[in-house]
Amino acid sequence: MVAFVITLLALPSTPASAIPAPIRALTETFEGSSANTWTFNGAASCDFCGSVLSDSTVAHAGTKSAFIETFGFLSSYFSVGKGVHLVFGANRSCIARLYLKHVGAANIEVINPTSWTYVALKSLPGTATSYQFQFLSWIGGPSDVYFRVSTVSDSVQPDPWAYVDDITIECS
Repeated sequence: MVAFVITLLALPSTPASAIPAPIRALTETFEGSSANTWTFNGAASCDFCGSVLSDSTVAHAGTKSAFIETFGFLSSYFSVGKGVHLVFGANRSCIARLYLKHVGAANIEVINPTSWTYVALKSLPGTATSYQFQFLSWIGGPSDVYFRVSTVSDSVQPDPWAYVDDITIECS
């Protein structure tokens, strides 16, 4: 028993200051002017399928949230997204956190904007009629990514919609 205790005491310890603190690459509540930096995209013929809404009854917190909707007759998707610059090296670990309320299929996506391929993807089937905390984590990938949330029309729910609010992305 004594040798075991001595061995534990002899192990080198890593000072807390040597562990890098996460760096926040994005904070979005849709309350300020940064809400105007998001792109609403999808079905080319749908000018009313996405916007920042000012309505405290549908926001997770505050008074504003992003709203996206896809209509079945368009057989497509609609999304809200923006480019994000991530810090640290190639082996960085990142996590996106957000609140999402949706009817029908929704995706949380991190995309390499050079090849337009997924770095990370979380598909959410079904319905969450109240805000649910969601997260998506990944390791590595490019320093610049495109983060988006999308709704996708399918045979189960041809007219899906979603409210998106309180997004953060951190890397360490």
